[in-house]
Amino acid sequence: MGSSLSSESALVLCSSGRCSHSFPLRLSADAARACSAAAMGGALSCQVEGYTTKLTKEAGVASLRLQLLSPRPRTLLLPSCAALALRAANQMGFLAGIGALVAAEEEGGTLLEAVVFGRPNEAFLELMPLEESTLQELYPLGSTADLRLLRSMRFEHYGGHAERLPDGSADGSSAGGDEAASEALPQRSVKAEWLVERLLSLASTVEVQFSAPHVGGEASYEEHLNAEQVQTWLASAGLRAELR
Repeated sequence: MGSSLSSESALVLCSSGRCSHSFPLRLSADAARACSAAAMGGALSCQVEGYTTKLTKEAGVASLRLQLLSPRPRTLLLPSCAALALRAANQMGFLAGIGALVAAEEEGGTLLEAVVFGRPNEAFLELMPLEESTLQELYPLGSTADLRLLRSMRFEHYGGHAERLPDGSADGSSAGGDEAASEALPQRSVKAEWLVERLLSLASTVEVQFSAPHVGGEASYEEHLNAEQVQTWLASAGLRAELR
């Protein structure tokens, strides 16, 4: 998959943005690039089944729902979280992400929910999660993608009581995402606040695992990616990153 770089006209526009003060979910460009380039085993084939679940939307981030077409690795257990790299159809490059296994085979197929990082800040030093409109263009519903599960991370169950969402519905998901994208962000419930903290913790773990190592107690970094290098990498993954 992805034998040649897409032309400029085929790239999905992804304007730069600023990280939310209330939900500063982000990765450094260096860590995200290292995660996307990690080749810890072969890629798994998966299909895009939908987009942001209601709870994830309430938390304030967009996601993909992916069903594995390849056999599930024995190391991927329910429940499980992992750092991952995801490549859209007909692209060369991977993007970094974090994901959770939300259903196993006995529940109708191996289904993961993934947050994908690819939206740069204005300095191109950090990447934030892609918005749902961008996810829909880069990973169309029903399309296939290549998935690398890189490192398992600690999963924590929600310890509170089950809650209803502000609209009175139970936690669920939107297949197409258009309706969810048009709704105003509701006030977060306790469970959504838990998810915010969990996602921030997972992103911090990815940052530590894939950022440049520290040697002898002092930082020993290779040269950081510059803006042009970040744009080139994102273009290889199907994104045309521009300053807003």
